Amino acid sequence: MPLSSLNREQYLSATAPLGNNLIIASAGTGKTSTIVGRIGHLLKSGTPPNAILLLTFTNKASAEMISRLGRYFDASITQKIEAGTFHS
Repeated sequence: MPLSSLNREQYLSATAPLGNNLIIASAGTGKTSTIVGRIGHLLKSGTPPNAILLLTFTNKASAEMISRLGRYFDASITQKIEAGTFHS
């Protein structure tokens, strides 16, 4: 995910210092793009994919984020990201 496509607030969230991050925003504000940008930033910064936990409210959202990451990273990387729902 090219960080250049994010607005200022999204960019700041995607490149925040390492640690736990929670993105809360209303529909249509770019949460998915921000989170995909964040994961891309982490991967490019050397974070191993198996050290990334992606939790969403729906399996559809989780699958969408992994699918978007697949545009920029090989499946051998994206498959190692632990992705699912808060309920699973």
